[in-house]
Amino acid sequence: MRWSDVRTWGTDLPPVEGDLISVPKGMTLLVDQTTPRLDGIIVEDGKIIFSDEGPMEIHTNFITLNGG
Repeated sequence: MRWSDVRTWGTDLPPVEGDLISVPKGMTLLVDQTTPRLDGIIVEDGKIIFSDEGPMEIHTNFITLNGG
C-alpha cells in the first residue's frame, strides 16, 4: 500500500498535519512521498518501507513499533 494512494487510508484524502496513523498487522506501507507533520505513527505488527524514487522525509512527533 502506497502512502500517496488514497485507497490506502480508506478515505478521500491521505493523512494531514496533526493526524495519528496506524500501520496494522499484515500491512506494508510504502512511503513514496514526504509526509505532513504527523502527531505520530503506531506500527502494530505491520511494516513501513521507503521508496527509492527520490528524497523524502517522514515528519512525526513519534514512531512506536509494536512487533513491526
